[in-house]
Amino acid sequence: MPKPQIAPLDLRRLTDEVAAQLGAFPQGRNTSVAVAGVGELWIEADVEQMRQVLLNLGLNALDAVDGAGRVRFEIERREEGAEVRTIDSGRGVEASIREQIFEPFFTTKTTGTGLGLAIARRIVEDHDGSLVLCDDEKGRTCIKVFIPFAEAKARPE
Repeated sequence: MPKPQIAPLDLRRLTDEVAAQLGAFPQGRNTSVAVAGVGELWIEADVEQMRQVLLNLGLNALDAVDGAGRVRFEIERREEGAEVRTIDSGRGVEASIREQIFEPFFTTKTTGTGLGLAIARRIVEDHDGSLVLCDDEKGRTCIKVFIPFAEAKARPE
């Protein structure tokens, strides 16, 4: 991946744009794609790389609901950064493959390269953040992205 071109970025606005874009994909036509949580939330990040992260997560979620269901991005401000959770109404990730889903070329689909989640994780890590598989408070599988605020990165450990 190229080195991120860091600039101020309104994460909510970008997530809203990606949600609208996902609705235009053929597999998104019968799927509700929504964004919830805080409004304007500024981070320091590469806008195109973060767009790629959200698109990859959203496309995986659309595949998980098989063209008819719900995909939701939830944005929260944390003390040291921004968090985006991608949740869908699909059946979730089987326990037997949870450790493998971020490996390059791993896929459970008949089409695709198996690179979407690996690329997304790499981009997030290049922003000093984290991308993890988790379960939300309702027990649904979700992907959580955390990007630290610039001032949090500058603090000594």
